[in-house]
Amino acid sequence: MAIAVIINEVAPPAVTPGHPGAQPTQSTSYNTFAAGTATVNLPLVENAGSDGWTTGLGVMNTGAATTHVTVTYYDAATGAVLPVTQSIDLAPNAFYGPYQGAPALLPPGTRATAVVTTAAGGQIVLICNEQAANAFMSYDGQ
Repeated sequence: MAIAVIINEVAPPAVTPGHPGAQPTQSTSYNTFAAGTATVNLPLVENAGSDGWTTGLGVMNTGAATTHVTVTYYDAATGAVLPVTQSIDLAPNAFYGPYQGAPALLPPGTRATAVVTTAAGGQIVLICNEQAANAFMSYDGQ
């Protein structure tokens, strides 16, 4: 049986180092997923990039067992591996929310790509939320 679902998110007013004043409430939506996958590619993640955007990920383990999830970052211009990664052991149906604006992760002004992988047999789905001073949007990882 096919099921169609629309998910809407509402971001509360945010006060962040890049945006010291509270921002207006914003919302976005994204599609659901047919199934999980072991590797997800993200064409753009950033921390206060040159366009003012910062991203955060929403990762869900859709598998039946705990899996090790790793986020590897790459320079958006050269493809070189950046010297930071994030990883966690993620239980079935659990959520992991790595934030690219976190201290000591991507330096401010960084625009990167990312690949999120699981241990053998792992299955995840992923969205990327992007926020700027007056806009908020999401895209599905592929």
